[in-house]
Order: sequence, then C-alpha cells, then structure tokens
Amino acid sequence: MNLVIGALPYFGIAFILSLLMVPIAKKIGFALGIYAVENKRTVHHGKIVRFGALAIFLSFVITMSLLVKADKTISFEFYKRGFLKYDTQEFIGEVVVEHIGVPSYILDKYDDKEYITTLELVKNNIKQKNKFAFKSDFGKIALFAGSRGFTGAAYIATEAAVKAGSGLTTLVTNKYVQDIASEKLCEAMTLDIDNTEKVEKLIKGCTAIGFGCGMGNSEETYNKLKYVLEKSTCPVVLDADGLNVLKDRVDLFEKYPNRLIITPHLGEMAKLTGYSIGHIRDNRV
Repeated sequence: MNLVIGALPYFGIAFILSLLMVPIAKKIGFALGIYAVENKRTVHHGKIVRFGALAIFLSFVITMSLLVKADKTISFEFYKRGFLKYDTQEFIGEVVVEHIGVPSYILDKYDDKEYITTLELVKNNIKQKNKFAFKSDFGKIALFAGSRGFTGAAYIATEAAVKAGSGLTTLVTNKYVQDIASEKLCEAMTLDIDNTEKVEKLIKGCTAIGFGCGMGNSEETYNKLKYVLEKSTCPVVLDADGLNVLKDRVDLFEKYPNRLIITPHLGEMAKLTGYSIGHIRDNRV
C-alpha cells in the first residue's frame, strides 16, 4: 500500500505529460474508436474495446515507462518499435504481445511487415535431423576469416557454424592461420585461401558463406570479397572487416541484391552509412 501511495505523484506527472500526446493519439484512436463503439466489438470478459480511450491510455503508459522500471510490459497486437531502442530495455522488462480482438483487416492495414527473430521462430526453422541423415544433408558452409594476430576470430566463427548445425564446414584462410586452426578444429575442415582452384570449386557448391571476421580492413580483403561474390550464388553473411571494407563502396549491395546479410555493430553501421554512432543508437529501426 505504501508503495502505491508513494507512486501516486509520479502517476500524476506522467498523466499530465501524456495529455500532450493526446492530439497525436486521437487521429488514430478516434477512427478506431468509432468502429469499436458502433460495432460493439467485444473481447475478454465481454468488455468493449474503445480504441479512442486506448490510444490515450497508451500515451500515458509510454510516459510512465520513463518513470517506472517494469518487470513485464504487455503490448496489444504488435511489438512496438520503441521497445527496440537501447535506452528502453531497463524500463520495459519482459515484453508480452497479447491479441485483444482487433479485426484482421485493421491489423493488415497497419502492419509494416517487420519481424523480430525470436526463440520460437528459430526452433520452427531448424531442420530436424534423423538417424539416417549425414553431414551433406545439412548444407555446405565456407568461412573466410582470420589473419596474422586474429586467429581467434577464425576459430570462433568456424566453431559457431559447426555448433549451429552446419553440415560440411570449411575455414578458408591464409596458410599461417590454417596451420594453427587445423590443430584446434575437430569437425571443420580448412583450406588455404591462396589455393584458387580449390577455393573456387568450394564456393560454387556452398549453400551459405561467411566473410570478414579478423581478415583486416584492407584492399586485399575487399578484392577477396568481390571474388567470392562473383564466383558464388548463395547468401553471404558479412561481418567485421567484410563490412569495414565497404565504406564508400555500398554499390555492392545494389549489384548483389537479396544475397548479402549484414551483422553490424554501432561502429560498423556508422562507417557504412556515414552517420554518427549516436545517431545510429537513437535510430535503430
């Protein structure tokens, strides 16, 4: 009880601040509210959904999130973009999306077709192995990674591919890194990147390729990336120096549409786009 009473002033402040957001909320909320009231749309326990009031309430909740650190946040129908901002994580807690009976045609109208990778999504898309399967049934992966001083990047990336369930996995790297990695890797194979004939044969048959970890931000790395893209037809995941070498060279994304998958952190994304790290942090989506 003391906790609730002590929080009342904060609720009052949040409510006043939320009123400033009402004009914005009204435009969406009023239109949806008309539908809800006229059609007596009911949901759990027979309660009428009044979207006009809901829109105002949501603005109140958004403001409250700046003052209260929640254990759990319930979001109606969709996961909200604001939840993805770095600064919101300590306030929203676990996010649960609940469906409240909004008509499907309204959901389709406002659905931006943006998706988040969830544990359930991953589980549903992992190919199940059976006792009659063998490694060639689960793809052929090539990883271009590593350089002198960065053998760990090559080793970790290759081990991650194996543990993720990749079938035939090959680390393609220079001779120096290959000699070290060959002693540490038990399941994955290795290939000298200068063995052009074998490298070309490998990447032509790959189902996925990883490129960039610990290779060095150099013209040599960029030329190797162009070579891999020219000789392969499968998706290519770019990370680390595979992204760094594309600064001021983003035309490769247009040349190979729908094939490049990027995994940038803030610094790498800043280099690619020309925006500051602060801007990227505040505008993730």
